[in-house]
Amino acid sequence: MGFLAELLNAFVRDVDISIDFDMDLEEFSNWIINATNSGLPNDASLRKTAYDLNAECNSQAFCLSFSENDSASPETIELKFIQAKTLQIAKYFNDIHAFSGLFKEVHSYTTFLPWFKGLVESYRYYWVNYGSLNAGSVNFDQFLRLDSYSDQFDIMIEPLNKDAYSDKLSVSNWFKNVILPLINYNNNNFGPLLNWLFLEETVVLSQPASRKYDIWNKALKAIIEYPSIGFNDFKDVISYFLASCYYFALYHENSDRILTSEVIKKYDLIKDTLALLWTEKEAPSFDIQVSELPAYASFIEFLKTESNPLRPLFEPTGSSIVALSEIIDTCQSLYPINKLSIARYLELKNPSSAHDDKGKEVRKIIANVNPGNYNSLLSSAKLFYGKFVEDNDVEKTKVKEIVLERLLFANLFEVVSELYSTPEFRLPVNNYYTLISDKFWDSFNNSSSLNEKIGRFKDANNCVNLFDSISADPELEPENKDQIIRIKHLLKAIFNIKNFKLSLEKGKPFTPFQLVDKFRNVGQFAVGEKSTPLDLITIILEQNAKSYLAFEKLYKILNDLLLFFEDGTHESDTHYFNKLKSACIESSLVANDFQFAYAQSMGLFDHYVKSDSNLNDIWLTFYQVGKYVSPLWFDDDSYQEERIQILCKQREILSRTIQIIQPNSLTSDNSKVILSQWERVNSQIEEHYTMTDNLGYMANELISDATATTNKTSEKLSNLFVSGLGWAIGANQQQ
Repeated sequence: MGFLAELLNAFVRDVDISIDFDMDLEEFSNWIINATNSGLPNDASLRKTAYDLNAECNSQAFCLSFSENDSASPETIELKFIQAKTLQIAKYFNDIHAFSGLFKEVHSYTTFLPWFKGLVESYRYYWVNYGSLNAGSVNFDQFLRLDSYSDQFDIMIEPLNKDAYSDKLSVSNWFKNVILPLINYNNNNFGPLLNWLFLEETVVLSQPASRKYDIWNKALKAIIEYPSIGFNDFKDVISYFLASCYYFALYHENSDRILTSEVIKKYDLIKDTLALLWTEKEAPSFDIQVSELPAYASFIEFLKTESNPLRPLFEPTGSSIVALSEIIDTCQSLYPINKLSIARYLELKNPSSAHDDKGKEVRKIIANVNPGNYNSLLSSAKLFYGKFVEDNDVEKTKVKEIVLERLLFANLFEVVSELYSTPEFRLPVNNYYTLISDKFWDSFNNSSSLNEKIGRFKDANNCVNLFDSISADPELEPENKDQIIRIKHLLKAIFNIKNFKLSLEKGKPFTPFQLVDKFRNVGQFAVGEKSTPLDLITIILEQNAKSYLAFEKLYKILNDLLLFFEDGTHESDTHYFNKLKSACIESSLVANDFQFAYAQSMGLFDHYVKSDSNLNDIWLTFYQVGKYVSPLWFDDDSYQEERIQILCKQREILSRTIQIIQPNSLTSDNSKVILSQWERVNSQIEEHYTMTDNLGYMANELISDATATTNKTSEKLSNLFVSGLGWAIGANQQQ
């Protein structure tokens, strides 16, 4: 070309002809021919040079993909020339600003913009923000000469495979300025991008685990916002995205091995992406029921296999998007509580999922419930219930029981009562009773005191309030109603026990559990080595001075305990009444309160006459009354008058005892013991009073006869002891 220029310059100087250098090649060739025909020197040489020049220009045009087409419009020819010229200049310049003026003439052409944005401007962004800063980057000429769209894509996507050191290299900006213009120029062919986003290890195996979801989110957002790309153009991207969320959750992302923060971030990103894809409030959804999933060798196999039960969920439709959105919403809410993953969600949706599996998940959700968080955890439990519990009475009841049980053991009694009153958590009343009963006994047995206002015993009393709410329910089984009544009697007994000091172990308070454990040797609870409720009364009498005076309270305690323990072993209504009286009488004797012992003993005799009750089993108590000796009598003679009065009353008690007792199976003849004591008491009285020989002889003879015929002791003999002998010594006046 330099030689040709010099030749033309020399030719012009010699012939003095002006040349218009703006003429095209054809005009220039004609000019050469005309000049040659005019007799210019070196005709053959110039002709050859012109033809060579034309051939070289055609060759370069071909290399630059430029060719004339007579049928093409002027705009098309001009655009092709600009493209060819751009390719030629690109050999020497990567900075497109250097020849931006070249595009001014064709900037308004509709066919120009896709090429300009897809290749020229996208490369310009690439070069300014990456290529010029990294050695070995592809220059503009090399890029334009690439024949394959795939090769062009690989070069332009390369910066995203590396850590971004500038916001210009962020996924959002790079897609907007480089990738999407290139795709749009290539007829919206998303094939290479699908491969990079969902198949190449650079993205799908990137760390941390949430990174790929972040890339997918930004990529889809950029695609949706790009004005020249419509929904139908990127439907495959949506399908790939939906399928990838399931695929990686099922086969490659064990949530137990991923940080909780990463899982939550992943759910947030998926949710944000789905919100970009579907903005409608409602969409036709379908229930997900997935049986056992087979193993798939690759993501493509997972996506394309027709028999994959999840395949309908990959369709780029509102239903599929809403279905995944519902899954993510559920996982988002429950993952912090029970680690619910997408994989676990699908397992629980399996129709063959066991009731126990769902029960375990509910227990995880409600496990740490307390007064501060019960609202949120209860909402989570309701969410789980609505999503996974089948329309099956057995399964529903099981889940309700778990929720109510945990709330009970968190002592949220009012919440339980409110829930039970709602249809959503209404249980069969006997199931509800069982839950309350379990809580009652757990609290009762672990109570540290008898104070119903604090601690576990307060919780036990709160359970009784719940019992009250169902006690009148006609569907409550009779045995459960009976148990509620018995429990109330137990608590009444404890309420009265609190009026006394009581301790079984030194320095430790008496507990409710000790009551039902150590004093249950009656009725259905009878255990040989245990004590009876009456033994408890004895301990109260021993540990509380003058407590024998509170007979009514003691009797209430004994009666309520017997009702709780269901003691039906004694047909007589007075058996325990007599036993308690006996215990109080003996306690009063220990306290030197003979007058109380005498009065109560006489009361028992009067009661016996009216009710025909059996006093034979407490004969020993009367014997002890008859043997009572005050410690004051030993050292002080001033008590002699009182002593004689007590001796007379003792003789009266012993006499009446002889009248009612019968031989005891434990002794050969308890009457002999009573008679022997009567004789000793009577002798002491005789020592104090002078008695006639006849009276003494009669008395001795009668006693001798009575001793010989104990079992035939008559009422006449007793009356003689009580009335006749008493009259003789003036005893009646002492009463």
